[in-house]
Amino acid sequence: MAEAGYPRLSAADKARFLPGYQALIQRLKRSSEAPRGFPGSMPVTLSRRHLRMLHDADYLVLEKSDGVRYLLYATEQAVLLLDRRLDAYAVVPYPVLIMPDGSLHAGTLLDGELVRNQRTGQYEYLVYDVLAVQGDVEIARQDYRVRLDAIERYATFPRSLHPATAGCLRIRCKDVYEKGELPLLFSRIQQRHVVAADDDDDDDCGGGGIGEYRYEHLRADGVLSNGNDGLVFTPVKLPYTLRTCTALLKYKYPTHHTVDFTLWLEGDSGGHDVHTFLGYRSENGITRYREVYFPTRRKRAWFADYSQWHECIIECTYDRQAGEWRYLRRRTDKESPNYASVVMDCLEAIAESIPCEELLQRVTDGSPAPCASADKTAPGRDLFDAANADYTRSTPMSPYPPPVQSAVPP
Repeated sequence: MAEAGYPRLSAADKARFLPGYQALIQRLKRSSEAPRGFPGSMPVTLSRRHLRMLHDADYLVLEKSDGVRYLLYATEQAVLLLDRRLDAYAVVPYPVLIMPDGSLHAGTLLDGELVRNQRTGQYEYLVYDVLAVQGDVEIARQDYRVRLDAIERYATFPRSLHPATAGCLRIRCKDVYEKGELPLLFSRIQQRHVVAADDDDDDDCGGGGIGEYRYEHLRADGVLSNGNDGLVFTPVKLPYTLRTCTALLKYKYPTHHTVDFTLWLEGDSGGHDVHTFLGYRSENGITRYREVYFPTRRKRAWFADYSQWHECIIECTYDRQAGEWRYLRRRTDKESPNYASVVMDCLEAIAESIPCEELLQRVTDGSPAPCASADKTAPGRDLFDAANADYTRSTPMSPYPPPVQSAVPP
């Protein structure tokens, strides 16, 4: 991986470790079929339709770090990081991942992300969930508080006291908050405004005047300081869910909703008249969305390196003021774009644009979430009826009535 310098395993070396990893996923799925794709639990975008569930159910909250997600697979011979493409990277030097009795981990699978600590300049692996410990996948079927305790007890705490971990990759638990501690969590997130770059001179960070956020917390084991792009609300009572979990919710700031698209390049032989198109994944494969008007200098630079950029995956955010998508970064850790439903979720979130203040009010003040009044449940009461006061109070209504279809003449 480019960010931390860990070597990617060759196909032959990867084949030595893959059977053990696959066996864990098969036991988790209770299936003998070979696992396909990245098995990590995937959140859905939080929208107003989730607010009542978020208010009423038991949830824990984590800051959403601006890092790269990896599964950490530990054996006695090596500790590997597996990305979304299931490319495997060996963590060197060996990070001495030990159990409380001093034995090395074998068959442990953790979920987390690799982030760069902005205070120390070092990369750290922040763990927020567990799929297996010493080959035992039953821990993944426990509730989230039990899983968090297992991470601390069997993974992060024993190695924190071992002298051989000096100079190795730091493996730490992410901070976890109760819903009532949301104000404390937000107080540890600072925003830094980025000066908008000129359209023809914007850099690979995207520019556009979007504010950058940083999460910082001084803990007993050292400072946590990393980029932040939102929150993750994790349901306590559910086990670890492979692939998409509709109760696992991610909240991004209104200006930070992003989509991963496939990029197509078309141009003349001289590379002067370049056209860029975006695509998303659907049931019929990769579907072309439309032409997007990126800065001319950027398009020409991409076209000049055609083999690297054509059909690659890029992350984009929608600029509502400009009415166009803006490029943020290339996603070398992904081999396919977002599915159509993810694109729709992103566009819905942009349209709703839930501010932090409203999220705090709905989740922490104890008042009912939208559409939660007693009379809503009366027989025959339609939640989405314009006559429902809860609905009209929580949903922006157009001042214009819907069009009435004219009767078809005989």
